[in-house]
Amino acid sequence: MGRNIEIDGRLGGGAAHEILFGEVTIESTALRQEGTKTVFPGPKTYGISNGLATLVDVDVSPAGPEPEWAYRVTFRDHQSGKGWSELIGVPAGTSALPYSSDLVPRFTTAIPAETTAAMVQNWVDTTEAAKATAVAAAAEATAPTDAMVAGKFTDPTSDTALALDANFVGTDDIEITQVSVGFNFKAGSPDNAIAPDVHGSVIAGDGYPGRENVIGRGVIENVNTSASNVPLNLADLLQPDANARANHSYVADYDNVAAGLKSVILADHSYIRAGATHNGILSGAVHKIDVGDFSIILGGYGNWIKNGDYCVSVGGLNNIIDVAVGGFATTGGNGNEVTGSGGTAFGASNKVAGPGGFAAGTLNQVNSGSAFGQSNIASGAGAMAFGNYNEATNTYSYASGNQSKATGQGAYAMGGLCEAIGSNSHAMGLQAVARKSGQSSRANGAFSVPGDAQTSEIIDKLQTTAGAAACFPNSFALEPGHTIQYRFMITARDTATGDSKAWTLGGVAKRVGTGAAVAVGGSVPAAVLVAGDAAASTWNAHAAVAVNSLLLYGTGEVGKTIRWIARAEYVEVS
Repeated sequence: MGRNIEIDGRLGGGAAHEILFGEVTIESTALRQEGTKTVFPGPKTYGISNGLATLVDVDVSPAGPEPEWAYRVTFRDHQSGKGWSELIGVPAGTSALPYSSDLVPRFTTAIPAETTAAMVQNWVDTTEAAKATAVAAAAEATAPTDAMVAGKFTDPTSDTALALDANFVGTDDIEITQVSVGFNFKAGSPDNAIAPDVHGSVIAGDGYPGRENVIGRGVIENVNTSASNVPLNLADLLQPDANARANHSYVADYDNVAAGLKSVILADHSYIRAGATHNGILSGAVHKIDVGDFSIILGGYGNWIKNGDYCVSVGGLNNIIDVAVGGFATTGGNGNEVTGSGGTAFGASNKVAGPGGFAAGTLNQVNSGSAFGQSNIASGAGAMAFGNYNEATNTYSYASGNQSKATGQGAYAMGGLCEAIGSNSHAMGLQAVARKSGQSSRANGAFSVPGDAQTSEIIDKLQTTAGAAACFPNSFALEPGHTIQYRFMITARDTATGDSKAWTLGGVAKRVGTGAAVAVGGSVPAAVLVAGDAAASTWNAHAAVAVNSLLLYGTGEVGKTIRWIARAEYVEVS
């Protein structure tokens, strides 16, 4: 049975610093051998009220002789903050002992009233010196039951190490299990388990039936249930694949299974599967790591790394990482899911499906682009969506603001309810629409639908080598029920000689309902010459309304390579 020690704090350490209300901690300074088990009793703390406390069952009964000095007693006064630490001995066979008795060996001298932290450390050092004397004496022991002290068991050639047995029954004390290449340490519930084929692993405590901590092939399916994590057949704890054993693992808190090599779990209701190596779960509860290496979950609840290497889940709730082996990802927040290698999601309910995708905010959906804000979609490669309810769905597209869409390749929509449809188009402001390639549209609201009250600009180019009229490729299509005023600035240049010529051209075109487009005034005005070289006298530019579009033409010269550039401005209303 254990020892009982009566503490009288009114006399402890000298009357000048009695303890009426505080605490006392007692811990054994020696290992104990109990049957086939070697233990190091953990410290226990008791409160002191009115100066008195009784320390009950402070250690396990040793199987053989115990050292003359076996306990360290540390006092702390709650009112003054004063404290001291000293070693005491308990004669063999004593069942109760008053601490203030003169029969108790004490190694600390009286403590001055003006207690300081530095002085407390000095007192601790004093007791360490006394302990060193005990260690030196114990080192001469020839059997592990003779005063086994902390430190001796680390020497694999010592008598203590030779006496350690691989089959231990757990208690609330620390178990030290010797295996072929080292030791395992287990503390806490006797129901905790370390597989016999594992070495260099530690269970730091806690656990109870149905909520055990296990290092090895525990029953992962039972984690976070009331069923045991320890298999009925303890042989099932063994891992047939020597390279997948849970060596060098560390587990604390309770209801955890660490089955992978070099696993660390400091959480509750969590597991790391066999085959997943060098992973960690630090804080929180109900976390899972299934496949992959070098990943970590930092706190939170219900986070899950299904697959991936070098992954990080930072706190939050119910985040999921599921990328290809060799891929990596990062999550943080609530309900985020990353399935693309190199993806990152922070916030709530974001989904990143493509490589290198990034989402921050709420309810964003990303492929390999980026989204910031709420309910944005960036599904195109390299696409970006910022704000609320924006969509960037084509390669390198960009949408920002509120409910704007960029559906053309390289398109840009910025503002409210804008839409960039053409490749490399821009729509800006409020309810602007850019339908053509390279079109830049601006609006400040619409009458009925986006694009019915806006201005636009298109830059178009053409190259000719013949004397026939050639149409600029980016003609402007008139929408049903729309009227446009247009103005062209056209410049042409011979690439060989530098001869040049320029015109302006303007007019109005319309469509009535779904009818054909027509020129207002009956005809399209002729181009107005701005200036030109004599050698360019046969060059010409003109426009036409046909096929419900406004068409622009350039006529060059046979045998000459002429480059044409046109800036088109449109004012559009419906």
